[in-house]
Amino acid sequence: MLLHLDLSNNRLTTVDGAFAGLRQLSRLDLRDNRLTDITQFTFRDQLNLRYLLLSENHIVHVDRRAFRSLEKLTYLVLRRNPIGSVPRFQFEFHSLFLSFVDLSECHLASVPRGLPASIRYLQLRRNNMTIVHRASFLDCPFVTILVLDENSISEVSSVGLHISVLLLYLLYVRFVEINTFYSTLCALKAETFQVEFFNDECYLNDTLLTTTNGSFLLFCYVLFSFFL
Repeated sequence: MLLHLDLSNNRLTTVDGAFAGLRQLSRLDLRDNRLTDITQFTFRDQLNLRYLLLSENHIVHVDRRAFRSLEKLTYLVLRRNPIGSVPRFQFEFHSLFLSFVDLSECHLASVPRGLPASIRYLQLRRNNMTIVHRASFLDCPFVTILVLDENSISEVSSVGLHISVLLLYLLYVRFVEINTFYSTLCALKAETFQVEFFNDECYLNDTLLTTTNGSFLLFCYVLFSFFL
C-alpha cells in the first residue's frame, strides 16, 4: 500500500490519470516539474491525500474543481507558480482540515477567493498585492498566522485584517497608511518597515516597540504555538 509518493525534480508536464488506484496516498510531492495545468481529473479519487506539494512548476491554470475531492487535505503548497496571471482566479475546497496554504510568489494581486475557513496559516509573500481591503479574508476569517512579506502594499484598511490574526509578518513591506489593528494581534514582525502614517486607533496592548537601523519591530509578550 503506497502512502508517500515523491516525483519531485523530474520533467513531468502532466499527471492526469497517473494516480488512479492509489486511493490510500497520503503525501504527494510534485515539486520542481513542468506542470502547467491542474484539472478536475488530476487528483480525482485521492480521498486520503493530506499533503500536496506543487511548488516550482509552471502552473497557470487551476480548475476550480481540482481540489474538490481532496476531503482530507491538510497542507497545500503552490509556491512559485504564475497562477495569479489568470483573471478571477478562484479555488473550491471541500476539505474541513486544510490548515496550511502557501501561495507565495504566485503573481497574485489579491487574496484568491474560495479559500476554506479552516485555514490557520496563510503564506502570501512575494506577490503583487498593493492593498489589504475589507473583503480580502472573508472566505478564511480564522487565519491566525498571515505572511505578507515583500509585497507592494500601500494600505491596510481598518477592516482588512480579521480579528483572529495573532501573528502578522510584514518583512520588507513599505506602507503609506495603516489603519486599525485589532487587539487580538499578538505579534507584528516588520523589518525594513517605514511607517509614514498611523491612524489614532492603531494600538496593541502589552507590546514592546524597538527601532534599529530603520526597522520597525513590534512584539507582544504572548506565548502562542503554530505548526509548519
